[in-house]
Amino acid sequence: MRRSEVLAEESIVCLQKALNHLREIWELIGIPEDQRLQRTEVVKKHIKELLDMMIAEEESLKERLEH
Repeated sequence: MRRSEVLAEESIVCLQKALNHLREIWELIGIPEDQRLQRTEVVKKHIKELLDMMIAEEESLKERLEH
């Protein structure tokens, strides 16, 4: 397996652990399920925005290198 694939899998594991930890915290402090879902949506939104921004930067770099 390529190192980049290993890092990608490690990133997924890291995200899963972080989400599990957040769910545990929310459960311990009594956050209702509907609010947990809302909070999880916020996490997803932030991660997607970060990845979209990184992809746009890499696409821009690729275009500059191709020309």
